[in-house]
Formats: sequence, C-alpha cells, structure tokens
Amino acid sequence: MRRAIVLVYLLFWGCSAIPRPLSFVHSESVALRDVRRNRTIPIELYFPLGFGSQSVAPLILISSGYNGSNTEYTFLARGLAEDGFLVASVQHEQPQDAPIATSGDIFVARMPVWERGVENLQFVCTYLRSRFPKTPKKAPVLIGHSNGGDISLLYARNFPEEVAAVITLDHRRMPVPRKSHPPVLTFRAEEFEADLGVLPDRAEANLWGINIVKLENTRHNDLRDAGSEALKQRILSDVRQFITKIHPSQSNAD
Repeated sequence: MRRAIVLVYLLFWGCSAIPRPLSFVHSESVALRDVRRNRTIPIELYFPLGFGSQSVAPLILISSGYNGSNTEYTFLARGLAEDGFLVASVQHEQPQDAPIATSGDIFVARMPVWERGVENLQFVCTYLRSRFPKTPKKAPVLIGHSNGGDISLLYARNFPEEVAAVITLDHRRMPVPRKSHPPVLTFRAEEFEADLGVLPDRAEANLWGINIVKLENTRHNDLRDAGSEALKQRILSDVRQFITKIHPSQSNAD
C-alpha cells in the first residue's frame, strides 16, 4: 500500500512538472455601441501583457467570416499580439440581421452588408484611438476571413489611404484591387473557387506585387482555429513575414 501511494505521488509530481506554454497576451471582450446606427459591435481585444492606455502599438483588425465568431481566430490574434500589435477581432453580424444573399447578383445584394462592415471597422478604429491615444495614427492592417475578407477589401478600395495592408483568408466575392497600395496577401483554400475577376492572374499579381498563397488539401473553414496546427502555423508565419514589410521593427518573425 505504501509503495502504491508513493507511485501515485510520483506520477502526480511528474505530470505537474511538465512545462506548459506561457501566454504573454491579455484578451478582453468589449461590446461597442454605435448610437448613430443603433448598432452593437462586439470586439475581442488582444494586446501584450502590461499594455495600457499610454502604450503604443500598430493596429490590426480581424473580421470573421459570415456566421462565424470573432473568437475563432485566436491563432492569429494572439500570435500578432505577442509581436507587439494591438489586435481587435470584430463581430460584424448580429442576431437581428437579415441573412445575406446566396443567389442572384450576389455582389450587388451583399454590398450593403459589406458597407456596414466598413463602417464597423471605422468605428472600431475611432474607439481604439480614443482609448489608446498614443497609438500611432498609421492606418491599420486588415485581416478578413471569407465575407470578412470581402469587407476588408471594400474598405481598401474605398479608403486606400486608411489601410496599411490587407490579408484575406479565402475571400470569394470582392475583387482584389489591381494597385500597389495597399499591399495584399490572400490565402486560397482548395474547396471553393473565387468568383470570376476576384483574383489577379499571374501577370497582374507580378505587376502589382499581390501575394497569392495556395493551400493544398485545405477547406474554406480550416482557415481559423478549427484548422490543423500545421496549417495555422503556416498561415501565421506567412502573415508575419508579410507584415514585416509593413512594420519592419514590429514583427518577431523568425
């Protein structure tokens, strides 16, 4: 019996001694209220531990895919916050919103949804710059999955000087601007094709410096926390390398 007790103790001690990853990121849920539009905009904030109202950091805004959650992109949000960015993951859809169009001229039918998303992102930027007044006024980097990528690209199309760069995770509807600014990185899953004209051909991509990363054996909804660890690490690594060109002193990319 004594030997059994000692054995159990040793097993417990051994398990508790296994190193566990430490988080250097603080997260916070905030429900913003846009009184003018009578709309709530939930966001998840991620920033380095010790980050306060007088801290300084470039902004990154993440837009979730349709019917998804803004809490499903922590592999990007936490990774980039560890690099010193102030990251806000934005929930665009609300329960009272009408479903988005799935037939007919989808581009025209969804435009009001995308325009509403652009207003959401602008409202979030205003809030963050008010709460963190020493945060640089430099335009944010926009990251969007699926419909969130369409929103991010519409923002870049309409207000290019307000956007430092755009990263899309398998968006399918909004054409990538054939311009050098803002720079664009887009990840492509194998499951669906983008609409005609959304992606540049090879010559256009080379001309304008548009980065297209094709992900083999990958589904549309894998480009979030539900994806494999290998896929998430691949995406995070590529994002870090891309952002290094925008904020060369900020990224901790290997």
